[in-house]
Amino acid sequence: MFNTVIDIPIHDLSTLDSINIELISHTNSYDYKAIHRHSYYEILFFTNGGGFQIIDFKKYPIHNNSCYVVKPRQVHLIRREEKADGLLIQ
Repeated sequence: MFNTVIDIPIHDLSTLDSINIELISHTNSYDYKAIHRHSYYEILFFTNGGGFQIIDFKKYPIHNNSCYVVKPRQVHLIRREEKADGLLIQ
């Protein structure tokens, strides 16, 4: 499947009826360092900030005690500093 300009992968959860809660620092099953999309919501709660993320090609800094929501099919990329962590809900 090709998107309008470049082919951006879309990642799915293994089951649609589950909710995953992980540390943001967990090891992903896909290449999170490449721009991508999801077929599901992601809610990221950062207790410790540092770095930035890109949502639909707009850059947002990652702050301490902040929350970000990524909707299904939005283009997404995180470049967090090693100290940045919190919870991820998918």
